[in-house]
Order: sequence, then structure tokens, then C-alpha cells
Amino acid sequence: MQHTSSGVGFLDGVGHNNFVRNWDCYLRSATFYRIFKKKATDSFSAIPYLCTLLNCVLWLLYGMPFVTKNGVLIMTINGIGAILEMSYLSIFMKYAPKPGKV
Repeated sequence: MQHTSSGVGFLDGVGHNNFVRNWDCYLRSATFYRIFKKKATDSFSAIPYLCTLLNCVLWLLYGMPFVTKNGVLIMTINGIGAILEMSYLSIFMKYAPKPGKV
């Protein structure tokens, strides 16, 4: 297989890698739809979502141009993941009971 410098493979890789990497974030949307619909967090914990947000933010920092050259894929994948996790956590905090917010 011969690689060309057309950039089409790069753009295809960006879309595919973003989708695959953030698949776990997309799957959580069903859980947060349920939280939004019930207006209660039930027995869910915010810890996994906080850990995923921290992971995305750290990888986002690693992908910055002053740390890694050509870190576009790292930045786009983890930027999308961080935005999704922040939106999930905002929904969680809105419907969490007072003791669960701390």
C-alpha cells in the first residue's frame, strides 16, 4: 500500500479516530437522557465522568503545539471528549441531590 500526500487519508483518519475514541462518551448519552427525563441521578456517581474529563483535558494539553508537533488528532479527539464530558457533568450537577454535588 502506497501512501500519498493528498491529505484525504489524514481527513478520513481524523473523522474515524474521533468517532472511535469518543465512542464511550457517545454511549453515555443514553444514561444522561434518562437522568434528564427523570430529573434525578438515581444511584449514578459523578466520579467516572470526572475522571474521563480529567483524562481528556490532560491529553488535550499534551496535544498542544508547544508540547507535541502535529498533535491535531490528539487535540480534536480529546477536545470533543472534554466538551461532551462537561455537558454530561453539567446535567448531572443540575439534577444531583445536594449531598451528591460535593
